[in-house]
Amino acid sequence: MTLPKGHRLGVYEIVGLLGTGGMGEVYRAKDTRLGREIALKVLPKDLARDPERLQRFEREARAAAGVNHPHIVTLHSVEEADGTHFLTMELIEGESLRQHLTSTGLPLDALLDLAIPITEAVHAAHRQGITHRDLKPENVMVTSTGWVKVLDFGLAKLTQPGFLEPGMTQAATFVTAEGPKGTVAYMSPEQAEGKHLDPRTDIFSLGVMIYEMATGRRPFQGGSTASTLSAILRDAPRSIGEIRRELPPHLNRIVQRCLVKDPDRRYQTALDLRNELDLLRDEGKKPGVARGQEGPKRIVVLPFENLGSGDDAFFSAGITEEITSRLAAVSGLAVLSRTTAVQYNRAGKTLKQVGTDLGVEYVLEGTVRWAKKGDSSKVRVTPQLIRVSDDSHLWADRYDRDLDDIFEVQSEIAERVVKELGVSLLEPERKAVNAKPTENMEAYQAYLRGLDYGSRPDYSPVIFQTAIRMFERAVELDQNFALAQAKLAYFHSQLYFFGYDRSDGRLKLAKEAAERALALAPNLPEARRALGKYYYAGHRDYASAIREYETVLRDNPNQADVLVDLAAAYRRMGQMEKAIEIFSQAEALEPLNANPPFEVGVSCGYLRRFADAEAAFRRSSAKAPDQWMALAMEAVNRMRGWGDLTAARELLVTSGAMKIEYAPQEPVWLTLNMYQRDWGAILFWLDNWTGDISESQFVLLAADQVRGLIYRFMGEMDTAEKCYKRALERLRTLIASRPEDHRLHIAIAAVHAGLGQREDARREAEEAVRLMPYTKDAMVAPVIEFDQAIIQAQVGDFEASIDRFEHLLRIPSWTSRNVLRLDPRLDPLRDHPRFQKLIQEEDVPL
Repeated sequence: MTLPKGHRLGVYEIVGLLGTGGMGEVYRAKDTRLGREIALKVLPKDLARDPERLQRFEREARAAAGVNHPHIVTLHSVEEADGTHFLTMELIEGESLRQHLTSTGLPLDALLDLAIPITEAVHAAHRQGITHRDLKPENVMVTSTGWVKVLDFGLAKLTQPGFLEPGMTQAATFVTAEGPKGTVAYMSPEQAEGKHLDPRTDIFSLGVMIYEMATGRRPFQGGSTASTLSAILRDAPRSIGEIRRELPPHLNRIVQRCLVKDPDRRYQTALDLRNELDLLRDEGKKPGVARGQEGPKRIVVLPFENLGSGDDAFFSAGITEEITSRLAAVSGLAVLSRTTAVQYNRAGKTLKQVGTDLGVEYVLEGTVRWAKKGDSSKVRVTPQLIRVSDDSHLWADRYDRDLDDIFEVQSEIAERVVKELGVSLLEPERKAVNAKPTENMEAYQAYLRGLDYGSRPDYSPVIFQTAIRMFERAVELDQNFALAQAKLAYFHSQLYFFGYDRSDGRLKLAKEAAERALALAPNLPEARRALGKYYYAGHRDYASAIREYETVLRDNPNQADVLVDLAAAYRRMGQMEKAIEIFSQAEALEPLNANPPFEVGVSCGYLRRFADAEAAFRRSSAKAPDQWMALAMEAVNRMRGWGDLTAARELLVTSGAMKIEYAPQEPVWLTLNMYQRDWGAILFWLDNWTGDISESQFVLLAADQVRGLIYRFMGEMDTAEKCYKRALERLRTLIASRPEDHRLHIAIAAVHAGLGQREDARREAEEAVRLMPYTKDAMVAPVIEFDQAIIQAQVGDFEASIDRFEHLLRIPSWTSRNVLRLDPRLDPLRDHPRFQKLIQEEDVPL
């Protein structure tokens, strides 16, 4: 029954009916208390009659009310008057997106002006744990000034029979339930099949909406609900470019990725989609670039298959790397990095699927056979260039050459690819394509072996040291081998950065190799990147590192790995949002590169955006399932964000990070077992670990330091004291040669605290904080401050400790309230009123 004008619901006076739908009737109403007009939505009667369902709805609505974003309609309240349940919300004067659509599609500018704020709104809701589940043009309003507002976030879940809580049975009646016509057309495949939904269902719906905005038609159509559902589950939509040839091809790539049936292969967050649309808009603003004109042609060089001995795999991998590098020097091409190409699992996929997955238009692949007989070596390379849209072979050839001619082969392949793609070469680019890095083939083979080791995902000291030995061998054989010098510098810096060798001598080697590479080849991108890594890793001179990375990117803007380096430098300077933006650009450039989303996850973790961090870590794991770090960091995120130790343990076991050999790198096993207060498990790990120092870029722990802590928790004070004294002796021997190492000072402070030596503990902790201020490293400084706060709690400085924790919770840091609730080292604070109040509150994402 429609409410008449003048009818009162509590303090609200009905002005008129705005519309009706599956969500109920919507009225314009006046709030007589505040004298303002609002929108008032009366809930469906079947919802109001079911107390349990109504309670769930109110809980969901209140959660949605907590989402505050300029492109989301503000939900004011959930109320009841005279037995009528209703919502009050912001009144929007305008029209629905449906009314703005045309039968031939919107101009690209207008499309992006609408699509980008919609994706921003969806991302903001997802960050708060709210999934829309019913995105469609009817749920988007556009004001008279063109401002976009998205309606009904989180409300569809409990008002439509098909949107149920996890664990509840999905009602098949949803597809025939009364509601706005066309809702089914915007469903994701998992939604159509009644599966559990996560935020990626909204990504699919966004893809449908953008497709319709671009073409004036929906990607999945049918004469009935059943046939539309069948199309969603089975059919591939027609290319946008076939319908509107004037639109840029990247728009089709972006939309097609949203519409992939498998959620794991879609964009994993709305932020990723927003960033892609932003890049597309920016491309259209560049001088000389018209709408619809193609930008750089996107190509991937898939790993060339080794047809020879397994021991020769490094050689075919090296050829792939060299060809990729030569093509990357061409401004008319956007070449995916070798990292993405190696991580990508092509098994069982057509080239069209490869193109969709990687967002490329062309694929270069091939085989390599290295035949060695006596003193002679022959190489056969058979490349083929394929256009993925129609699976047509643009070019293929076979090169049978002596090993000494391998550089000419690589250059010829690169030049032929450039020619077939119709790209013009500038003279500096031609030189880069035809570069011959060394005259010494033995040096070149050593270099290729170094690349092979250096590209492995296991960041262990053995891997770094082996790669360094190979590069050292290469430059020993040819001191003018600039590429080898650059790689040697890079890995010296990596060894220092990861804490495996913090000596001045290691840094000196890194600098000398970088400077030698630049002296030999001043414009070599790898040399500039190596010098940037030296500044970054060796001196925390992020401004100088950024200068080097930006120099590389000026001529090579599509190098995702360098973008990651650049973003990491900004992050160390405390510019987390800027870092996330650049990491996301790298991920958009190379959607299957596992590193950018991993770094997005780390950055979101610092901002306590735990849901975003988890999504990013999962994207990283999906792209490189054999790499353990993303799963390990997801486990840490689970502990920090939700205090979920069971899920954390499962993730760590799956990742392999519980292995003893990983202890020196990322002792997450120690954190988990400490939070679970499993003292026996920790002692077991320590007894079976052959080392005595766990060292990473963030912390340094002596094994006896940890033993002392555990025995102290167990009440075995005499044993604890003996362990602490051995640890103190061991740490003092290290600090004699590294007096400026903040990690050693904070470790020594923790040992003094364990021994009850309060003044010594305070002094060493203060020295650690002095050596590592926020201005020096915004990622490491909060870790040192956290450790100082723990030490303050242990020596009885309770107020100072709580002050520190309050500060850490206001800034980007790994501190969270769940960490404070779980860490047994903070037991002395448990009864303190300020601490109790602190841990009873909820974390607020920054």
